[in-house]
Amino acid sequence: SEKKRRLKNPHPQDLAISLAEETQKLFKAVGTARMLFRESDKLDGLTNAVFHYKGPNLLRRFPAGLTSEQISSLTTESIEQIKGIVVTEIEAPIQDLIDYLEPVRLGSAWSG
Repeated sequence: SEKKRRLKNPHPQDLAISLAEETQKLFKAVGTARMLFRESDKLDGLTNAVFHYKGPNLLRRFPAGLTSEQISSLTTESIEQIKGIVVTEIEAPIQDLIDYLEPVRLGSAWSG
């Protein structure tokens, strides 16, 4: 499928599409957590950290006249920058939220 091709041979624009699709799924899951767990300042802070991440600049244009090797190098550099942003801005806040919710999912933070 097109999605599998994009993930197998990533290009920054392909990563942008995949990131948008996965972000939509993530926001639905975080919204569900906000509905299921009792409201608290801690939960608000953790979910807001997930909702308000600093996204990568994925639509960078390369200067004209670059060789294919230079473009390849800049593409690789862009992908590595994107991966770093995903770890610090997306994965870490999600893990913090999971770490908070896991011990309380059947305890006092459960709203049901």
